Amino acid sequence: MLKREAKEALVGKIHDKLMSAQAVFLVDYRGLKVSEINVLRQKLREVSSELEVVKNTLLRRAASGTPADALADHFSGPMALSVSQSDVVAPAKVLTTFSKEVPVFEIKAGLLDGRVLDVAEIKKLASLPSLPELRAIILGTLQAPAGSLLRVIAAPGNQIARAVALRKEQLAATGDGAAAEAEAPASA
Repeated sequence: MLKREAKEALVGKIHDKLMSAQAVFLVDYRGLKVSEINVLRQKLREVSSELEVVKNTLLRRAASGTPADALADHFSGPMALSVSQSDVVAPAKVLTTFSKEVPVFEIKAGLLDGRVLDVAEIKKLASLPSLPELRAIILGTLQAPAGSLLRVIAAPGNQIARAVALRKEQLAATGDGAAAEAEAPASA
């Protein structure tokens, strides 16, 4: 059992996390083995998120005055809290995938930009591309016109080079190799 000072420190720490959180997810961990919880924690750490088991009374105190206070209706029963400070899609993907792999694991609710999410909305969020995937898509979209322009500019030079190479092959095939060497432009 935690002493009062330790509880106050824990509440303060969780309060700070909830104030700066981009997304918060509440999950029911009943029935999970310790090894399964550790696997889930490791997967969440890989996407810069975390999972913390918190007593509901302490969580109510920590959430007070934060956007996560909107989740107070869901603070019941054994519960763990997943907080993400950056990417909101990646932890949703991890939690959704884990809930499919481990049937006893249940996502209860989430919070994104002050809006409470139900399980269906969290699953929809998990189906979106992650932040690195979105960046790659945007980068590809921005680079496509430049690549097309480069190909258009380079096309006439490539066509001339192919024509010269073809003429050189034709002259070599007719047996006039000396003429082919004289006709071919000097390479740089």
